[in-house]
Order: sequence, then structure tokens, then C-alpha cells
Amino acid sequence: MAETDKNTRILELHTMLTRGEALRKKELAQRFGVTEKSIQRDIEDLRDFFTRSGESRVLVYDGRERAYVLRTDSALALTNSEVLAVAKILLESRSMVKDEMFPILDKLVRCCTPKESLKQVQSLIANEKFHYAEPHHGKAFVEQLWTLGTAVEKHRIIEITYHRTHKNDTVTRRVQPVGMLFSEYYFYLAAFIDGIDKEKYFDNPADKSPTIYRIDKIEKLKATAEHFSVPYKDRFQEGEFRKRVQFMYGGELQRIRFAYTGPSIEAVLDRLPTAKIEKQTDNGWIVTAEVFGKIVYRQCCKMPQYYVLIMSVVLLTFVCTPPAFAVDDIWTVGRSIITDVYQKIVGISTLLAGLMSAVAVLGCKFSGGRQQRVDQAWDWLKRIWIAWAVINGIGAFIAYIAPLFSGLATLEP
Repeated sequence: MAETDKNTRILELHTMLTRGEALRKKELAQRFGVTEKSIQRDIEDLRDFFTRSGESRVLVYDGRERAYVLRTDSALALTNSEVLAVAKILLESRSMVKDEMFPILDKLVRCCTPKESLKQVQSLIANEKFHYAEPHHGKAFVEQLWTLGTAVEKHRIIEITYHRTHKNDTVTRRVQPVGMLFSEYYFYLAAFIDGIDKEKYFDNPADKSPTIYRIDKIEKLKATAEHFSVPYKDRFQEGEFRKRVQFMYGGELQRIRFAYTGPSIEAVLDRLPTAKIEKQTDNGWIVTAEVFGKIVYRQCCKMPQYYVLIMSVVLLTFVCTPPAFAVDDIWTVGRSIITDVYQKIVGISTLLAGLMSAVAVLGCKFSGGRQQRVDQAWDWLKRIWIAWAVINGIGAFIAYIAPLFSGLATLEP
């Protein structure tokens, strides 16, 4: 066989190595028509190339295969356990559709797992891949992340078309992106709205925290050539913000203090990274923390409880002050009292439910676009009418339905 020139041999050997094939000098010498010493010199040149290139791969001799193979440098490579941990985290995040999640996962496993452990790692995650549940939005957005990341780094203004869930409409915004975050299944963009009148549209014009956008809700994205400047002392720090924000709702930075009586204080400390135990009590712990937004219940959040309390008082008042009845058996008197009480409280309960519902709707209307307040208002509305249905349902059953069943017991065969 004619001798192959050195450059061609080097290229073919490199291709074989990157495909995961082993290099055996005797076989290669016969294939290229050169001596084994020539192949050895080629291998040394390749070994030197991989070393100088700064790659994480090294060319080594495998005694078991009796051949030269390309291995990943153990100091820079992920271990089997590390690959498995990262793969599990990716799957459990449920942050992407299958068409985006699975290619990333497969590349991670194939590139970072040693050949002898590849099948085992693939087997350990196979069941989770099969049962993987995609996020309900069903949108592919990974390609947007790099564009957004570049805009954040270069301080470039971007134009976005954004779908607002709470109003079910689409708006166009010019924003100054300052960071990207991930939390509870979704990727988020933190950005300041460019040129907005805070006095007109913000509940708190002095609020310096950015607006939070879900990246999968961005329908269109365009990076402009315009730049914005941020003083270093005022720069946005994702890590510090993430430690103090809950459920990706912004707001003022505030300090909260609360009592925790659950079984695991570690769960609180992990959920609130800024939390500190002030003291331990007989029933639990007193904890302080710094958070953005209002994650604690406000008085208005107790509207459904107030509704139930008021109706309970009304019910007891009517029961304790029954009207006068002609002398009759005790069961007839009891049924008359219950029917009379029900007829009176049904109107009062409906009136109160209507008034509280109006407050909830107004709270939603004047929420200023804050998703947290909208969600809170609809939650009040739902609970108020559930309480109304339960109270009046029980009253109607006792007043009108129960007597029908009790009358069956007096029927003669």
C-alpha cells in the first residue's frame, strides 16, 4: 500500500479519536503503509496538540484495550454522580418542552459520561424521560435566552411583545433588561420599563425594583442598537434579588418577622435565604427575613373569614331570639324556627357576599397591573362564594329537605 502523507494521517487519526475509536499502531501502520514508529510519532503529535489546546480531553494508552484512546481529563470532567445529579435537576425543573429539554439532556449525558457508564446513566433517567410532563404553555423559548443574555450584558434596550395572563391581552414594551432568573418551572426576565411615567402607573413610584416578565410569555423580541447606562453602585444583582423575592413578584424591600411552629425550620431557612432565627420558643421559632413584595397576609386577605364569622353571628342571633309560636309539639316548633331563620339569613348572606365581591372586583380593577393583587382578588371572590354556597346549602337542607326525610319514618306499611 502506498504511504499516506503525515497531514492526512493526522487528520484521520483525529477523526477516529473524536468518534470514540481506539488507535492500534500495528493496524494503523498496515492501513497507511508506514512503520509503527511513524504512527507513534503521529500519536505523540496528537497528544501534544490536545495538551496545548487547553481541552479537557487527553490522549492516553489503555492497557486493557492495548490501544490509545481519547479520555476526558478527570480533573475537569463530571463524575457519574454529578452527571446524574444535573440530569435529575433538569428533568425535575420541567422548565422546557420535550423538543428542547431532551436534546440538552442527551448532549449532557453523551458528552460528560464515561463510555463504560453511559448505558447505566441513560437507564437511570429513562423512566423520568418517558413520564416527563411538559409545561402547559407548550412554547419553545431557549433560543431567546442568549439574545436576552447578550442584551443584559451589553446594556441594550429591547422591544418585546408580551402576553399578560391576568388581563389576557398583549402589550408592546421597550425595556432595559438587567437580569435573568429561574424559579418554579419558569425563566424570568428582570427589566425596567423604558420611559414609563412611574407617578401615573406605579402604586409606589419610589420602588426601585425591576418589573418581572415570564420569558415564555414574550411573543416577539427585538434587540435594538440603543444602550442604557447603569451606575455600578445601582447595578442589579440577580443573586441578591433572588434571595429576597418569593414567587417572582416584585415590590418594596421590607423586613418581616413571624412565628413558625412547623416541624422543620430548615424548610423555612431554605425557602427564605435571608431568614435568621431570632429565638426559639416552646412552640417553635421566631424568624426575621428581608423580602421583596408582600408575601404575608394582609387584613384584606381575611375577607372570606370575616364573611363566615359575620354569618355565624347572625345565625346564632336568630336562633337565640325565636319568635313566639302557638302551643305545639317541639318538632313542629323546631322546624318553624329553622325555616324562619333560613329565610332571614339567605338575604343577608347574599347581600354581604355581593358587597365583598364588589370589593374584590375593585381590587382587581385597580391593581395597577400587579399580578399578585389580581390573583389575590380572585382568590377572595372564590372563597366568598364558596362560603355563601356552603352556609345557604346547609340552611336549605335543614329547613326544607331534612323534614321530608323525617316524615318518611311515620309512614305505615
